[in-house]
Amino acid sequence: MKQDKKGDKYAFIELIEQCRGAMVQTAVSRLKNKEDVEDAIQESIVTAFKNIGNLRDNSYFKTWLIRIMVNTCSDIIKKESKYVDLNPYLEENMTDSSDTAKSVETKHDVESVMSALKENDRLILNLLYSQDMSVKQISEVLGLSENAVKLRISRGREKFKKIYADKEAVCV
Repeated sequence: MKQDKKGDKYAFIELIEQCRGAMVQTAVSRLKNKEDVEDAIQESIVTAFKNIGNLRDNSYFKTWLIRIMVNTCSDIIKKESKYVDLNPYLEENMTDSSDTAKSVETKHDVESVMSALKENDRLILNLLYSQDMSVKQISEVLGLSENAVKLRISRGREKFKKIYADKEAVCV
C-alpha cells in the first residue's frame, strides 16, 4: 500500500482488481442500468487514484473505496433524478440451465425481493451480506452511527421478510 501512495500504478490496479466485485455489487444495488454502473466504477477508480494520499489507514482501503463508490452513485442518481430498479440489469445477467434451475429460481426470487426494497434498504443489506462488511465498516462507508446501521439492517431484514412472505403467498 505504501507503493500506492507514492504513485505505483500497478499496485493500485492490483488493489482495485481485488475490490472490483464489491464495487460492481455496490453500484448495481444503487443504479438503474449497466451504463451507469460502468460510469460509477470508472469515476470511483479515478477519484480513488487522485486521492489515495488522503487514505489514513491502509487497512481500510476497501471501506474507503466503497465509500467513494456510494458517493459516486449518489452523484449519478442526483444528476439523472432516477429511481433505482434492478430488474433490467438482473434479468440481462440471469442464466438458466436444467442443472441449476432451482438455484437460479431462488436467486431470482431473492433478487426480485431485493429490487422491491427501497434503495437504502437494498444498499445496507447488500453491504452486509454481499460485501461481508461489518456494522462498523458499513457505518464508516455510509457516514452513520453504528446504532443507526443496526436499526436500518433490522428494518431492512423485516421489510425483506415481509415482501418475500407476500410473494410466496401469492405463488401458492
